Amino acid sequence: MSQGAFVERQILDVILITNELVDEKRRSGEEGIVFKIDFEKAYNHVDWGFSTMYLKEKGLVQNGGLG
Repeated sequence: MSQGAFVERQILDVILITNELVDEKRRSGEEGIVFKIDFEKAYNHVDWGFSTMYLKEKGLVQNGGLG
């Protein structure tokens, strides 16, 4: 398998997983948020203080971890 095919497969997997997550949230009626960060590219550009504060305000961080 070529590298291009491998990357394409990963992209398709991410799309399918995301679609399943969104469908499950819609079926359950439960509120939620889905976001994807490419940490390899974004790590040095993320304001972690803001990100943590935002997640805490939304009730998504509990006991120091995602909950």
